[in-house]
Amino acid sequence: MKARLQRWWALIWRLVGGVSVRVKIMGIALGLVVLLGLGLTWQVRTTMTRALTAELEQRGISIARDLAARSTDLVLTNNLFALYELVQDTVANDQDVRYAFILSPEGKVLAHSFGRGFPPDLVTANVVRSNQHHQLEILDTEEGLIRDVAVPVFRGQAGVARVGMSEQGLRQTLDAVTRRLLLTTLLASLGGVAASTVLTWVLTRPVLRLVDATRAVARGDLSHKVTPWAEDEIGQLEASFNAMVDDLARARQQTEAYNRRLLRRNRELSALNAVAQAVSGPLSLGEALERALEQVLSVVDSDAGWICLLGEDGACRAFAGMRNLCRSQARSELNPCLRHCACRQALETGRPVLVPSLRADCPLLDVEMEGSRPIVGHVAVPLLVKAQVVGLLNVVCHEESCFEPDDLDLLNAVGQQLGVAIENTRL
Repeated sequence: MKARLQRWWALIWRLVGGVSVRVKIMGIALGLVVLLGLGLTWQVRTTMTRALTAELEQRGISIARDLAARSTDLVLTNNLFALYELVQDTVANDQDVRYAFILSPEGKVLAHSFGRGFPPDLVTANVVRSNQHHQLEILDTEEGLIRDVAVPVFRGQAGVARVGMSEQGLRQTLDAVTRRLLLTTLLASLGGVAASTVLTWVLTRPVLRLVDATRAVARGDLSHKVTPWAEDEIGQLEASFNAMVDDLARARQQTEAYNRRLLRRNRELSALNAVAQAVSGPLSLGEALERALEQVLSVVDSDAGWICLLGEDGACRAFAGMRNLCRSQARSELNPCLRHCACRQALETGRPVLVPSLRADCPLLDVEMEGSRPIVGHVAVPLLVKAQVVGLLNVVCHEESCFEPDDLDLLNAVGQQLGVAIENTRL
């Protein structure tokens, strides 16, 4: 039994849980209206049935006593025609009176309202004693239930007056009231459906907005917000959702910032390690700088660059590199960029100098690079040894704003490491 109830409950729960919130709210509203209407209809019908039945019985008793009182003299004088008229008037004056008749003290029918035929079994269906006020019996006939009322005439010495009260009028009244109540319930149900439709639209609209917002957040869009429409529980939920999205956005920003710092640090360490490996070992200074330059260019995604060292006269001479440039073998030629470009500023200040866009007189504009991207700008990084500039590391840029601050910090760190390597080689 318990397992069967659990299965039924699971089935009902699946049916209820499988529909939308809008259908649930409309179903609840409609169910409450119908339940209230049917309950009210049943209550009214039950109450009216008891009241109308009691009123019908009381009216039948009154009519029967009136018939007994008015027939006393007629029975004693044996005026059968007057009795017949009295019985007929009694039935005609009240539509709920189905029949009426007068019995003699011996049980003989003196007058009745049945027309040609009188049911003989009706005489013994309700017997009243002479000392009784009345006797009421409910008879089940072909026409329905009949309340038969018997009243002694002149304390039973003149016979018995019988009246039959039909329930047809009562049932018709009850049916009419029931139909009106059911019609009212139907109209109230339609109103409830309309009201619940508006209510569900008001309630589910913010919920659907929240669903769309959660889907957007699930896709990674943390800029999606919902506008609280009220200060109720749903409004509080929307405000909490917005706060959650803000927290997620901050957490993402912090995570991305941390990842960027971590990647930048890893990149810096990898570049420094690559440069350190390039300049280590039994290599000449030129070979070491060539290998170091190759590692630097791969890290910053550049196609060309060069390293120049300061001579004894303080001039910058092409000593190593000029990788992919036309003067890649001019190791002893005076580098003309020192005379025309901002490279001199890096020598004088000891700080990296970024040239995002080449000047019109820059020698790099005349450089032809086969199979490489065009040169837009370059950066000059001083090679420092004990706060003194011993050379320049130059890396070309192939698009505007190609070097970020992190790239400049990395190139500055590489320049310091190369400066140390150059000083060690000279020692």
